[in-house]
Amino acid sequence: MAFGSVVQGQDDLDDLLGVGGEAVSETVTATFKTTRIINSHSTEMVKAKHLDFRIAHRFGDMFGASGGAQTMFGIDNASDIRIGFEYGLNENFSLGFGRSKGGNTIKSIIEAYAKYKIIQQTKDNKKKISIVLISHMTASYMSATEDATLITSFENFAHRLTYVSQILIAKKFTNSFSLQVMPSYVHRNLVSYDDENGLFAMGVGGRLKLTKRFGVIADYFHCFRSQNTIGGLQHYNPLSFGIEIETGGHVFHINFTNSRSISEGQFISNTSSDLMGGQFRFGFNISRLFVL
Repeated sequence: MAFGSVVQGQDDLDDLLGVGGEAVSETVTATFKTTRIINSHSTEMVKAKHLDFRIAHRFGDMFGASGGAQTMFGIDNASDIRIGFEYGLNENFSLGFGRSKGGNTIKSIIEAYAKYKIIQQTKDNKKKISIVLISHMTASYMSATEDATLITSFENFAHRLTYVSQILIAKKFTNSFSLQVMPSYVHRNLVSYDDENGLFAMGVGGRLKLTKRFGVIADYFHCFRSQNTIGGLQHYNPLSFGIEIETGGHVFHINFTNSRSISEGQFISNTSSDLMGGQFRFGFNISRLFVL
């Protein structure tokens, strides 16, 4: 009986201790509400055997030459639409797939990505941050143009491809405030004659929770390019801000952004809308989780 009590006591102790007798650290949860902030990914992961179904929509310019009351402040126009899925293979690894209209010259975009969490922030501060790696690829299946000087000429299949690599580094500072930085690299196999194939960018995003189901969100990318005028168009850094509402099993993002595109391969490298000139648009994201 005494031996049995000792064994049971040891089992209970093992449940509380980690390898080498160290206490198991409790992880920080809900750094962000969903796997996206607005345009950018977040460090949140889809749980194992869960499927995240997402719809994103960006309307036309609210003001400027293409906006105003005539287009119901952009509601009549759709600059980009995306439908996508992300499946959690385990708690730290997920795969995603999506299709978007395309918000610039290149249309009909399909995309695939892998997302892997290597560090999760803990409440005891032994791990002060969360880190997620993302590898992302897009391909256009739009019809090629005959003009060889255009980036849509697609003389071979490789010209249709764009790659994005990102490191997401996030910290939940308080129960209400989270911040994330996103070193990013975009490589496009075919670009304009005065553009560069590779582009580095630094992103930052955040969330301020105001109530249990309502918060304010924003993300921004600063692109490190040698020139801002490409192909005769002035390029700008993409900025998005909005609100986040949770209702039941859905999470809604209502946002405003100067980016016409949703896919990382497009909105980071090819935002040519001037926020200060009224070329920003209303949009929304909807997320719904399913258990499979």
